[in-house]
Amino acid sequence: MQGFIIFLEKAITISQLKSTMKEIFPKLNFYQWNLQDNIVDNEKDKELMEQDILMELSNKKGIFKTLVEFYRFPGDESNSRLNLFVARNLSRIFECKTTINGYSYCDFDQMPSYSLLLENDKAFLIGDCYPDNDWLDNDIRLKNLKIEILKEINLSSFTEKYTDEAQLIS
Repeated sequence: MQGFIIFLEKAITISQLKSTMKEIFPKLNFYQWNLQDNIVDNEKDKELMEQDILMELSNKKGIFKTLVEFYRFPGDESNSRLNLFVARNLSRIFECKTTINGYSYCDFDQMPSYSLLLENDKAFLIGDCYPDNDWLDNDIRLKNLKIEILKEINLSSFTEKYTDEAQLIS
């Protein structure tokens, strides 16, 4: 099983996300998950099946208004690009920018992390542009957040396709 996070530029609702994900992967079921209380679609300790995917959605301040955390996708995340596939689709469907984790240097907090920005089937390596969780709504730093494009990434070699159950097609 694998999980990943995606930031979306637009504020979207859980119902919008559920219906969109069902379009992308029709044979999977998508549920809102409250990790803290283990509540799945308003049901505490719901029993899940193999095709059930959990999503935790948070509204954020700053450039990217929605953070979605996906859990329980099939496959091994160590060699998967499913997050790229999903983020490209969400960017196209919602007509907005999305980001996924890029990479970070191994010096822990000494070096920045990078993200991959996706928009209109283009990708860009960007520096961090996310507010910290403790920033208040009137924090001046929110106005100073910007997307710093470091490099355009060619996605033409990304030809992975997935089934409607999120299985990689070889």
